[in-house]
Amino acid sequence: MRRIHLLALALLVGCAPPEEEQNQGIAVGNPGVVSMSMAEAAGFTFTLVQAPIDALGWASCGAGDALDELATTLDLVDEPEPLPFPAGTWCGVVVRFAGPLELKATWEEGGATATLTAAVDLPDVLLGAIDGDLIVDEGTAWALELASPDWLDAGALGLADGVDLVIEVADPGHALLVAAFTDETALFHDADASGLVETEERDAGPAALPMQFAFNPDPAPGATADAAGYSGGCTSGGPGSGGWTWALLSLLVLAQRRRRSGSAQPRPPRLQMATPGPPSGSCTTPSSRQLTP
Repeated sequence: MRRIHLLALALLVGCAPPEEEQNQGIAVGNPGVVSMSMAEAAGFTFTLVQAPIDALGWASCGAGDALDELATTLDLVDEPEPLPFPAGTWCGVVVRFAGPLELKATWEEGGATATLTAAVDLPDVLLGAIDGDLIVDEGTAWALELASPDWLDAGALGLADGVDLVIEVADPGHALLVAAFTDETALFHDADASGLVETEERDAGPAALPMQFAFNPDPAPGATADAAGYSGGCTSGGPGSGGWTWALLSLLVLAQRRRRSGSAQPRPPRLQMATPGPPSGSCTTPSSRQLTP
């Protein structure tokens, strides 16, 4: 009998009209922008940085992650290209690469010169919000900086005068490059919308840093109302769209859950700071970005 009552109430809720649904949900609205850049390194001049981006992911603070399939290659030597950052409240950002990041640079120090060429095979880079949620709307801009300033160390890589260094996946230097991306990449508020992390923005501190968290995007690409958990296509609005009935239904369901569980158990935090360690058989340096109390 209880199930019949709940079903009847659910039928009364209904769905909002399509034009009304466009204004519902956490991820609906005019997006902000996010730009990607490569951190500078003293003594190095980048002549080529090609980053093949498969998708950008947006980790919800509840349920309903979203994935924007971009299938594009960003030239990180040119001016940063703004990409859409879906409107809403998010707890994390995921960068998914479609292939190796191609890198070429020249190095000069004290009259010595050398070149560096590398193809960096990267896993997903996950960044979790560290000081409140990432609140995004059409007036917000963000700068996602790969690695961190002075992330390249000529001595650690074995660069010397006259050396043309080529780093492949099997080389020990490859692990150093991967660690710089996965452990030191960060997201900053981009106050001047330049696409780059300026001094004042860096001094203000990052909005998101590398973390480990579960990411389960909606099968459909793009950030839609589904990102807020409305996968069935129905939304709860005000009294005119069945909102009061939906609220009553939610209270009944909550009451049944409390009867079954007796008392609510605290849910563990969804995001956890990564504790990067060196890959097997290789050596890495600690991340230069660390949270302080």
